[in-house]
Amino acid sequence: MIKSEEGARQYKISVSYMEIYNECVNDLMNPANKNLEIRESVDGILINRLTEKEVDTPQVVMAIME
Repeated sequence: MIKSEEGARQYKISVSYMEIYNECVNDLMNPANKNLEIRESVDGILINRLTEKEVDTPQVVMAIME
């Protein structure tokens, strides 16, 4: 969780990394998840089985990217 400077709000930040190539969606955080299915919901566009990790610092984001 990341808190705002005023302390009144908290934010949850998560990251996921995907590749879209030749109409195929691949999960870059979990190479076993290939050719993922794209779905539409009332909340927006969703990608089934796409790995998502919660982060709280820029260093954690960089570590995941490596």
